Amino acid sequence: MTAAVMAVTAMAGCGASGGSSSGTDSGSSSGGGTISVAIWDPNQLAGLQQIADEWGAENGYTVEFTVPGWDGYWTMLEAGVSGGEMPDVFWMHSNNAAKYMGSGVLLNMDSYIEADESIDLGNYFEGINELYTYDGSHYAIPKDHDTIAVVYNKAIFDKYGVAYPTSDWTWEDFAALSRLQGQFSSNYPQLMAGAVMAVVPMLVLYLIFQKQFVEGIASSGGKL
Repeated sequence: MTAAVMAVTAMAGCGASGGSSSGTDSGSSSGGGTISVAIWDPNQLAGLQQIADEWGAENGYTVEFTVPGWDGYWTMLEAGVSGGEMPDVFWMHSNNAAKYMGSGVLLNMDSYIEADESIDLGNYFEGINELYTYDGSHYAIPKDHDTIAVVYNKAIFDKYGVAYPTSDWTWEDFAALSRLQGQFSSNYPQLMAGAVMAVVPMLVLYLIFQKQFVEGIASSGGKL
């Protein structure tokens, strides 16, 4: 299961920003405008603001970020589509991409990608690129992606005679395991704690793993 994050550009915002999303106007006299950028993660704001400030100083733009948080983020975008006032550049999630690509509010990025030698879509996983392709055209540039893993305790599964998870499991299989509470009664929480199979515990596990992974890279001097 992979969740991707892409940076996309709204059609309405593109005109106001002078087409700055491609970076092809670098050094032009059309600078001096303000570009609005929306993200949902405040933990990434400081780093992104530094990058944006450096780019803005070189190209004559001011970049302003909005960080409404995850739930508020999608409410903001939906309101923007209805009211016609979208951020110039914003993050998109794979779960919501099709709705926005099909709405006609996003900028077709094909010509920008073709004109910018620094963009090579071959550097990204094919599946990530395909998530943000609509009717054969690209509507976003990859930013990052997360892979959610499942970790389970074989000893606890063996104790209760539960089959191990397999690589072809579906969400229905996860749901079926979550319905074993009646079978295991008071021992069920122990099974679930060891298996980490419910959606919420699985997400928590992923976040812990991600934190440990990042700390591991930092402790090794930035080398994997």
